[in-house]
Amino acid sequence: MKIITTFLILLFGVCLSAQAPEDIITKDLVEGQLRFIASDELQGRRTGEPGNDIAARYIAEQLRSYGVQAFEGHEDYMQTIPFDKSTPPSAGTVTWGEQVMRHGEDMIVMTGEAMDLGAKVVFAGYGLEDAEKGW
Repeated sequence: MKIITTFLILLFGVCLSAQAPEDIITKDLVEGQLRFIASDELQGRRTGEPGNDIAARYIAEQLRSYGVQAFEGHEDYMQTIPFDKSTPPSAGTVTWGEQVMRHGEDMIVMTGEAMDLGAKVVFAGYGLEDAEKGW
């Protein structure tokens, strides 16, 4: 993603410039942009986190410096997209007869509320092409 973003920034700049690409795109320019976008200070650039907002603003300012126009009806280069943020549970178990499966060891629970549920379990195979044979 980092390389694609930097490439697009440079591409927009080259398209809008009368200069040849080799006169604009230098190793130092690309390396500097990549080092900033990939830096620890941006905290991994996770969606909804401050590092992501900083990276987005940096890219927007690069586009502005190259003279790229913002989308019609927008004052800047940002588009608001609603996201739901969830945090996976720190613990969880599934008990099946005598077998106990633990979150982080035998399975991964991505999201959901705590529950105590008794239900039938159906093994649906391993997702292989031949798994449905004999059903």
